[in-house]
Amino acid sequence: MIRYIRLPFSFDAPQMQEEVRAIAGRWISHFNRRVYKGGWSGIPLRSPQGEKDTIFTVAKPSEQYCDTEYLGQSAYLKTILAQFRCDIKTARLLKLEKGAVIKEHRDMGLNFEAGEARMHVPIVTHPDLEFYIDGDRIHLAEGECWYINANLPHRVNNPTEVDRIHLVFDCVVNDWLTHLFSKRQDCCRVIISRPSVQTAPRGQPLRCGSKSAPITAFWGKSEENKATRIGKTES
Repeated sequence: MIRYIRLPFSFDAPQMQEEVRAIAGRWISHFNRRVYKGGWSGIPLRSPQGEKDTIFTVAKPSEQYCDTEYLGQSAYLKTILAQFRCDIKTARLLKLEKGAVIKEHRDMGLNFEAGEARMHVPIVTHPDLEFYIDGDRIHLAEGECWYINANLPHRVNNPTEVDRIHLVFDCVVNDWLTHLFSKRQDCCRVIISRPSVQTAPRGQPLRCGSKSAPITAFWGKSEENKATRIGKTES
């Protein structure tokens, strides 16, 4: 079981911040009101049927996941999603306001082993922000990309004077993503295998190849050892 992994991407935080400021959309309060105190809200970038007025993450059987008009306003954010050669279900900007708390909870079945992987790309954050998963506190720095096993207990506390904003998106696990995770095994000894349960692709696939903005990826062993944080695993 993989608890969390930093993936080998480095994105331009100032460029993401600029696009977030430019999006002509309203922040929608998170629907799961039982699990937070303070302000927690989002803007949908991909949603069921491309609906722009919801950050709900589950599509009906008759619906597909599509880009919203807000993603169309955001060339660099769209380029980031295009780096992932797998189907992407929902993609959202999620903002946790200063002083807000997300209580410990689990998103059942939302993990790599079950066929769906949740990614976090911090756009605005602070070193004092507290993000805990399965009891471990981890720091997700601006511009990094992390897989989080949301099926495990996790919570967030923002005691800072900064509104934390993440790009959060859910990937359907396929051979490409499995290979990407396996590369972390080479230098970090993370033991993973192809999920035994596959989620049927319902979204529109996003492919690599966009040239609208530069993206940096790294595999160098020295940088891996220096920069990668890996959660405890079990076979």
